[in-house]
Amino acid sequence: MRIWKVAGLFAGSFLMLSPAFAQSLPGTGPFIGTSAGYGWGASQQRDDFVTPPPPVVQNGPVNDGDYDVRGASVGLGAGYGFLLGKLLLGVEADISWSGIDGSSSVCGGNHTCGTELDAYGTLRGKVGTHLTPATLIYATGGLAVGRIHAYDQLDPSYEGTRTKAGWTFGAGIEQKLSGPWSMKLDYL
Repeated sequence: MRIWKVAGLFAGSFLMLSPAFAQSLPGTGPFIGTSAGYGWGASQQRDDFVTPPPPVVQNGPVNDGDYDVRGASVGLGAGYGFLLGKLLLGVEADISWSGIDGSSSVCGGNHTCGTELDAYGTLRGKVGTHLTPATLIYATGGLAVGRIHAYDQLDPSYEGTRTKAGWTFGAGIEQKLSGPWSMKLDYL
């Protein structure tokens, strides 16, 4: 699943505040912030015990097919960055609540199933460089954890929520605004 975290005060944001004692370059020193974003991807449900009409039958479990998941998210983040020569090194953590979900009406033949990513978080390293004193570009990557809820109308006992861990990587740009404020755009 791909998740856009968009920065700014307008459509989707990651607005950050660095304390006054932090260095004036974006991404340096400690910071906290809020975020809003949009995520999309695909989910696939399988019914191990339901045989759909041919020719969908495969070796092993039955695929109900892929269906799209998409939706918005909001969250909080914090981190710290420092300069090593002209290279910015840092660490960042965030948690987001989301409405990224989707469903299909043809699971296992002819019933509804669905998936929702209702929360996720990341813990990432960050490496970047300043294009100008006010603009930082960076690469980021690390741990991603999501809480996924799935359901199947055929049998309510198939419904459940599970927390899954994985990885994420991406890139972004951060722009200093005025005073201790900056904003950034991430693609993870």
